[in-house]
Parts: sequence; C-alpha cells; structure tokens
Amino acid sequence: MDNSPISDFSSIEQLNINWLNIYYFHDPSNPGVSKSYNRAADLATTLKKKWLLLLDQDSLLPDNGLEKYQIATSLWKGHSVYAPILRSQKIILSPCAYHFFRASHLKKIGIGINTTHNRNVLNSGLLIDIESFDMVGRYDENVWLYFSDFVFFNRLKKHYKHFVIVDIHIEHDLSSADYVDINIAKERFELYCDGAFLAYKSERSSYSLICYTATIGLRSLLMSLRLRKITFLSIFYKKFLSRK
Repeated sequence: MDNSPISDFSSIEQLNINWLNIYYFHDPSNPGVSKSYNRAADLATTLKKKWLLLLDQDSLLPDNGLEKYQIATSLWKGHSVYAPILRSQKIILSPCAYHFFRASHLKKIGIGINTTHNRNVLNSGLLIDIESFDMVGRYDENVWLYFSDFVFFNRLKKHYKHFVIVDIHIEHDLSSADYVDINIAKERFELYCDGAFLAYKSERSSYSLICYTATIGLRSLLMSLRLRKITFLSIFYKKFLSRK
C-alpha cells in the first residue's frame, strides 16, 4: 500500500524476482496501517492463501527470513500467529511484556511456543493465519496507527493462549522515540495520544481508560521535563483528556 500523494510504481517495477507476484495499491488518503493490513487480507483471501505476513517499511527481513517462517510453521504446527524478534539498538521491542495496557521490554525471549498471557507484539513481521485473522475481527481500522498492534493482539488473546516466536531477528525503527527534532517529537506525540484514545475506544472499558490515561499522562510529563516544553502536557490534554 502506497500512501504517498502521487502514485509511484517505478521502484517496484525495478525488482527482478521471478517467483514473486507484486500487487500495488495506491491510496493518497493515508488511511493507516490497519486498513492496509485488512486490504492485504482481502487479497490473500481472493488468492486463496493461508497466511498473511505483515512487514512495515522500517523493518528489514533477513535473507533467510521466509525459510525460517516455513520451518517454524512445520516445527510448531497448529498455531495461528508467528512473531519475529524486533530490536532497536540491542533493546528487544517485540515481543514485550504487557500489563495494565502498557508494554515493557523483555530481557530474555524463548524461541518456540510462548503464552499470550501478559504478552504483546508489534505489527511488523507477524505471520498470521487468514482464518484466525478473520475470526478475531481483523484490525480495527479506527485505530489506524499507534496501538493498532496491541489492540489486535488483545483481541487474539481472547481466543488463543499461545503463539510462536520465530528465530528471526529484525532491526526496527521505533519512530515514537524520536526526541532529536522537537517539531517531529511533537507531531509524533500527537499521533501517539490520538492512537491511545482510539485504542481506549476500541477496548471499550473503564479499566483501559484508567490505564491509558496514566500511561500517556506520565509520558507527556516526562517528555515535557526532558525537552523543557510544556507543549507535551498541552497535547495530552487536547488529544486525549478533552475527548473523553
């Protein structure tokens, strides 16, 4: 899915992979990752495919990545979700510990079958069975960017007690952690707060509201102190608190 203002298929046309069929979709409205994933699932269903592999543009799959997914689905059969290990500067981003609707880093991860209890994953690199993808209600397109992964996995956990971690290590760009450019930091934090609010609306519980309010509120305070800008507290109020 290309969400740029002008359609550009030229970079894809240059690819010379005989065994790979490429389907290009252009949507300048920038509907978000959730709609893109669901549209990919529509295509997979039409083509009668069993699996859907999600890859974000800021994640690079290793050369032997597809082979390792194939090995994992053969070695640990009968599971619906297979997740790689996403890292950023040696820190494990996904899978992650997940308590009170908040993610925290894990220091150790065991390859193979893992519990979904108190765990969550990021979108990129997920290999999902299409039937299970549809059964859990797909991605919530209202949660179009930030927190879309957590909302989806929370749905999945209601139906599945286990998922498989594949021995694939992917370097991932954590865009929400950019503090170098103050303008970019403010723009991303606005999207982050918006995503948190939409995630709460999707979860539909007072408990999630309390948890998201505490998490986003604390983050806005820490960013305001770190960057010496009260703007982040204002963004938290405007994009989250005032909308409840």
